[in-house]
Amino acid sequence: MSSMPTYRNTVLLAICLLIGMSGCKNAKSNDHDPGSIDTSLSVVPTSSDTMMASPSDLPVAKDDKTSDNVSTIDPATQPNQTPSPSKSKGASNVSTSTSSTVKPVATTTINPKPTTTETKQGDFVIEEKAEPIKPVPGTVKDTPKNVKPNHDAFHSLLSKYVSANGAVNYKAWKKNMASLNDYITAMSDIDVNTLKGNEKMAYCLNVYNANTIKLVLDHYPVKSIQNIAGGKPWDERIVKSGSSYFSLNEWENGVIRKMGESRIHFALNCAAKSCPPLQNQAFSTANVTAKMQSLTSQFINGPANSISADKLVISKIFDWYKADFGDSVVEYLNKYVTLPIKSSAKITYQDYDWSLNE
Repeated sequence: MSSMPTYRNTVLLAICLLIGMSGCKNAKSNDHDPGSIDTSLSVVPTSSDTMMASPSDLPVAKDDKTSDNVSTIDPATQPNQTPSPSKSKGASNVSTSTSSTVKPVATTTINPKPTTTETKQGDFVIEEKAEPIKPVPGTVKDTPKNVKPNHDAFHSLLSKYVSANGAVNYKAWKKNMASLNDYITAMSDIDVNTLKGNEKMAYCLNVYNANTIKLVLDHYPVKSIQNIAGGKPWDERIVKSGSSYFSLNEWENGVIRKMGESRIHFALNCAAKSCPPLQNQAFSTANVTAKMQSLTSQFINGPANSISADKLVISKIFDWYKADFGDSVVEYLNKYVTLPIKSSAKITYQDYDWSLNE
């Protein structure tokens, strides 16, 4: 009986040796580190190759333009900035959260076209294309240019194509209308309402005469200005000044005559033989008063009228515009004639010759 414990001990030792040999075999076939013997044992490998790092141990990727210090942007002070995806390496595996919500900012599209308007509704901008502005009779949408009138070009043209007695060489002028068109365009950019005094008077007279000449040239050859526009050429809105269009009638009666100067009737030319002759010089701020005075005297004492103390055979102009010559035509004529006319003188108005003044 005394040998039984020894026998049992021997058997247990043999079993332990067998178990130990089996464990060695398992250790040789295991992929873990040598310290890992049996997976059934609750042993956690400590190798640096297999250990998971905590988020605080992860290296932080840095952008070349980012400093080591982290700055925080307050969304309240940057309302128009929205967060953009980071371009740093490894940033795609990092998620960030914030307690503030950034609202999308509406984008306004700038349209340079004047016929396009934009209406903002909430966070959206709606473009609305307006209908093209239709021309309104008497006005245009151009903005008048603040420039001073220069009549040098018109003066050169009158000197070239108009004789000393007022005959116009329309045939030759027709071949070179570009300069006249350029002058009229330059004058059309000026708003008559920005002018005053003699500058305004010279501008108005030259604009009337230039547009009358152009009207004839545009339809030349014609025998009379009355052959244009169905006999109503003075009702065509061909005069542009600043942002408005005028007919020759509107320009004369609504602009020039409103200036209260009767002598304008002998400075304006209607392209007819019975009209006061077109002078071969342009009016200017400096010469307009003297020119109107001499033209009035020349016309009254010229072949267009027959004047004596008792009898007057005078131009139809004195009848058409009677109100502009004061209470009495006789009194008006007496300012310019050498032989006084009696107040009882008989007045007859001549027929008007509308033949072209060429």
